[in-house]
Amino acid sequence: MKFSILTSCFNCGPYVAEAIESYLGQTYLNKELVIVDDCSTDNSWDIISSYASKNTNIIAVRNNQRLYCSGSYNVALKMATGEFCGILDSDDVLLSNAMEKVAKYYIDNPTLAYIYTQFFWCNDKLKFLKLGISGAPAAHSSQVDCCLRWKHSFSHWRTFRTKCRDSKELFPPGLKYGVDKVLGFNLEEVGSGGFVNIPLYKYRFHKSNMTHYAIEDQKKSILKYAAQRKKERREQNIKVYRVNVL
Repeated sequence: MKFSILTSCFNCGPYVAEAIESYLGQTYLNKELVIVDDCSTDNSWDIISSYASKNTNIIAVRNNQRLYCSGSYNVALKMATGEFCGILDSDDVLLSNAMEKVAKYYIDNPTLAYIYTQFFWCNDKLKFLKLGISGAPAAHSSQVDCCLRWKHSFSHWRTFRTKCRDSKELFPPGLKYGVDKVLGFNLEEVGSGGFVNIPLYKYRFHKSNMTHYAIEDQKKSILKYAAQRKKERREQNIKVYRVNVL
């Protein structure tokens, strides 16, 4: 089964090569990388296109206008041809066995729509700082409930079955903040999820990262979206599926 990695890039010239190298170094061989450059003004596109010219399983696209993170992931998702998809941010890296481990969980758990894992929180040089904040929501809770308490659960590494795109628009266009959290909200309305408490991803915390410089704007936007989604679920009787600890 093929595994598609989706990456959106905007001005990540100092880091994007490491992200791509972590994809190339995966022990899982049946794979593709779909990477979308969102009108970068640095050397990101030069780096991306150079890798794509040398690797037939890297599909590189450059937007004609800024679509931001959600729009760029939509472009990548439409082009994905694998049975599974995983999100790799352009300034982060995957551990070498990340795809192989998660693919096995999908094969062993055919009813799961999405799977996410634990991660390592690192500095700008990818040196370990602390363990990540991923986890499964408590019983009778949801990703939306967790966000409303500002307690994160759905985080790196995020993967899902590609067929989920047929059930719901996973990346609403125009979102500048909270794209990752909204993906979780959408997936838990599609089917059951799985959480693997094994770090398979290195998250890079640096000054250009929105977590560093725009945390308050992010928080305000995410809380507003989560409250709206909670209201819609109540009014429309939308079913929310559980997350299983694997």
